[in-house]
Amino acid sequence: GSSEINTITFEGESGDSSKVELHYKLSNPTNDYTLKLSDASHIRVRGISVLRSGGNYSLLVDDGSTDNVISGSVLQGMYLSQSSRILIEGNRIYTPHWMWNISVVKSTGIRIIGNNQESLLGLWVVGDSSDSIYYRGNKLASLGVGAGQGIRVENSGIPREIEIDDNEVKDYAEYGIYVSGVEGSRLRIRGNRVIGIRDAGIIAEGGGLEIRENRVVGIRSGVGILLNAASTLVSNNYIQTEGIGVSKGLVVQGGASGSRVVFNSVNVTGVDMVNGRALEVLGGERLTIKNNIFSNRGGGFSAYLGSDVSTYDLSHNAYYSSKQKLGFYNSSVYDTLSSFLIAIGSGAGSIHTNPQFLSDTSLVPSSSLLDASGVSIADIVSDIEGNLRGSVPDIGAKEFDLCNNDAGVSGFDGLSSPAPIGNVPVKVVLQNNGTSPLTSTTINWTVNGVLQPVYQWSGNLPSKQSIAVVVGNYNFTSGGVFKLRSWSTGANNQADCKVYNDSCDVLNLGTKLCGTYTIGGVSPDFVTFGDAALALNNAGVGCPVVFKVRDGVYDEQVRIYQVPGSSEINTITFEGESGDSSKVELHYKLSNPTNDYTLKLSDASH
Repeated sequence: GSSEINTITFEGESGDSSKVELHYKLSNPTNDYTLKLSDASHIRVRGISVLRSGGNYSLLVDDGSTDNVISGSVLQGMYLSQSSRILIEGNRIYTPHWMWNISVVKSTGIRIIGNNQESLLGLWVVGDSSDSIYYRGNKLASLGVGAGQGIRVENSGIPREIEIDDNEVKDYAEYGIYVSGVEGSRLRIRGNRVIGIRDAGIIAEGGGLEIRENRVVGIRSGVGILLNAASTLVSNNYIQTEGIGVSKGLVVQGGASGSRVVFNSVNVTGVDMVNGRALEVLGGERLTIKNNIFSNRGGGFSAYLGSDVSTYDLSHNAYYSSKQKLGFYNSSVYDTLSSFLIAIGSGAGSIHTNPQFLSDTSLVPSSSLLDASGVSIADIVSDIEGNLRGSVPDIGAKEFDLCNNDAGVSGFDGLSSPAPIGNVPVKVVLQNNGTSPLTSTTINWTVNGVLQPVYQWSGNLPSKQSIAVVVGNYNFTSGGVFKLRSWSTGANNQADCKVYNDSCDVLNLGTKLCGTYTIGGVSPDFVTFGDAALALNNAGVGCPVVFKVRDGVYDEQVRIYQVPGSSEINTITFEGESGDSSKVELHYKLSNPTNDYTLKLSDASH
């Protein structure tokens, strides 16, 4: 007699689910559930805690169950099998063991909306007949930071409709979202916030996917979006990766042929100069890569093209690397945009600029060179926030407007490691990011945190133009490390209308090391191992170098790359000054499974 009219409802009388507890506590592997709906229809459960101790699932729905609603309740694991038209809404679902928080197997018409989920394994969708699955507005978090997997949708070999929209997926280890589809499917990953994942934010395999308007940020030692899916659209995403190990924004693999990567903003802040890559291409044919920002502020590559791109439509992208590693192609590194574009044989409309994002994770650009510098794409008419794009769109995921009086320092000009020794002119690049001509601004700069004399600039700099300005001189001494920073204050004798684009990235310079230096103790040459490694990695050596390490405990993680100038003669030695190894301790104490070392020699010799 149950029907759409004759529904059956179980609900807590008090309205407080914490006060009504259906709790099965015995171990029962054969019948592992607290509540089971078996070929049951038109059931409503709301405002009740359905708990399970001694087993895996508090709720099991199977054998043709249909038209059921579970809402406003507390659950401990849920398994849906061969069911249809099930609504799971507004629940707290907690799974403290290594089982999927929600499993959807061979089911259709499943709506999972607005739940708070805590688990080691989040959502699993699998089965040839699993179709019309809608997962929206949920908050899914790992029980332990750096553990487990978020959302997994496995390819069944047939087209399906699955939408993963507007969710927050946080703090998992292996991935935030993994989706494998087939061409012809309607598999959509849209508007999600994927935060603090260790290895990979989003992994796309197979084909026929849409990955749009997502914010994939705080990826701790891995890849933002890994694209290995054919005929897939990746558009209007924020992608930010960080940490000291592998840090890659968007990776394109061999299975991605025919896909489009358009209007994305990538910001790599991870400090690995070898494995930090805003864009990495490892295969695929006939891809379109347009209107993207590929920014690497950690010193690695803006674009690392490890395979042939002659069939690609590669144009109107913005490239930036804080160490001028703009591109890699055919075993060569390119430090200028013009030489990189000549090497790849494409790239019309591309530009080299620091995007000057609002923050590391809020990738709203402010460099005037990005404004109205893209090319229109017919089916991408809005940005990451739904704002309409102009007829000549901005490059990146977010459309933005210029304001009137907006000066900024976009970088230093003509300085790189190893820096020349002696009194050297220091030049910065002054950029007019405003719509009005720039006639005056104050340029500030520091070296190792020490403020240098300010420079009052005046002139007439048109909108979107830049100029190199000598702001003073600095005496670079032998064997030193120098951190340079510069910023502007005010514009046209008025307040600057966008202060977050006033400052450039810190430029780490070093002069070649030669001879004996001290680490730690009183009045050292280098306070930490990290400072010494920074000097080696940036400037190299000109003769044999010995670091005398004073007694103490150095709680650091140190990585040394190929040191310029090192050889069989020009060796680099770290040794305890006292000669007692028990008194000099390099000891990294934090848990870091992805970068599990204290001292790492990466392509380092001698």
